Amino acid sequence: MGKLIWDCVPTAIPWTIYNTRNGCALKNETPGWRGVVELIKLRIAPWVKAKWKSKIIIQ
Repeated sequence: MGKLIWDCVPTAIPWTIYNTRNGCALKNETPGWRGVVELIKLRIAPWVKAKWKSKIIIQ
């Protein structure tokens, strides 16, 4: 499962930063780094769950 998490990280980080930056520019939001890190974790969790289920079905 650890490899699945690390496979999602390269996509989750830029995607979360992009969305956070848009929130700052368009909605005047001011998130802190801790909030961004938590968003990355929350974004990765369902992706890993979906990938994990598909790997079990295939195998």
